Amino acid sequence: MTNETPKNSRKYQNSLQVAVVLFGAFLSACANQYGEDIGPADMVKSYRTGQEEFQSGRYDNALAHYQAALIISDKENGPEDKSAATILNAMALTHKTKGDYAAAEPLYKRSLAIREEIYGNDHPSLATTLNNLASLYRAQGKLDQAGPLYARSLDILKELAGDNQESMDALISSLAGVYIRQGKFTAARSLLELNLAAREQKLGKDHPDVAQSLNDLAELYRLQRDYKGAEPLFRRALGIWKTKLGAEHPNVGTALNNLGLVYKGQRKYADAESNYRQALEIREKSLGPDDPSVAASLNNLASLRYRQGVYAEAEPMFKRALSIIKNAVGVAHPRYSRGAKNYAVLLRKLGRGEEADSVLDSIKSKKDLIQNGTDKKAQSSSEDKDSEDKGS
Repeated sequence: MTNETPKNSRKYQNSLQVAVVLFGAFLSACANQYGEDIGPADMVKSYRTGQEEFQSGRYDNALAHYQAALIISDKENGPEDKSAATILNAMALTHKTKGDYAAAEPLYKRSLAIREEIYGNDHPSLATTLNNLASLYRAQGKLDQAGPLYARSLDILKELAGDNQESMDALISSLAGVYIRQGKFTAARSLLELNLAAREQKLGKDHPDVAQSLNDLAELYRLQRDYKGAEPLFRRALGIWKTKLGAEHPNVGTALNNLGLVYKGQRKYADAESNYRQALEIREKSLGPDDPSVAASLNNLASLRYRQGVYAEAEPMFKRALSIIKNAVGVAHPRYSRGAKNYAVLLRKLGRGEEADSVLDSIKSKKDLIQNGTDKKAQSSSEDKDSEDKGS
């Protein structure tokens, strides 16, 4: 998890209609101020303003400014210019962050096509776009499409001169994540172990990046329910991060959270709760009370209480987590949908069916939701969506 997630209390809209309106208003303002003379400097200004809006969590505003920059770029440089590829990539990332994957995909593809035409098949910017498109497919569960793109991006970086280890590490982690979700645990383990060994050799055994690799490998063991294998790796990562980054660094919260997941899997509920609560305290202090990582900790605590049948204690934590996610990414995002389903299942357990219906009305589709709260799959959903994190 990044430690610089912006905070924004505004409730995001569900569609891009607002962006269209804002874009129209922005273009009108440009026309009034500059007349017909909107040149490259204004393209850069619009793009940078879009970046600022994105970092502040105002995604619809960001899209409006990016779109304005793209129109200027197309006019000044043509639609196949490298600046267009950069802007398209930023627009796609914004749509992806909002959870609008359908809008993001063609933008990533167009950015990729432009960069392939300009740079050929081995330029670093091409690796970036491949990674971004792969990440989009991974988020959609399209693992057969994501894996080859990650692998191609990794191959590009391997052939480049210079220090690309940080980017390669991120790609290896992402590709391993795809293999894990495909059940290719041997392939994933091979990648993660090689990455850990490379980092230890280059950085030393106590570097924070080594802790990241330990965390990733431990998570593989945890997913295979090899809790005895996972625990010492998570503990080693915790020790490194605490020593090198400080006891209240967000990564320390990450390690504590993940140890909590191990203890929950072992049914050591008291130990799980202790770690979850420590992680929550650190995240609230270091990231602020409205950060999505705080929501993850709240969700994990709530799901633990749900599993123990202490529904009344779980309810306010699920509710607060859902509110944080809603304010962070909007109700159209898949993460909000998952949280809403969990909360609705819990409300039904508490006999509050009308409230559950109201929660479900806030998401677009009820196709896979259980109406009577008795289906075992639905009941388990509140406890099976624990949040594992990867640190900064």
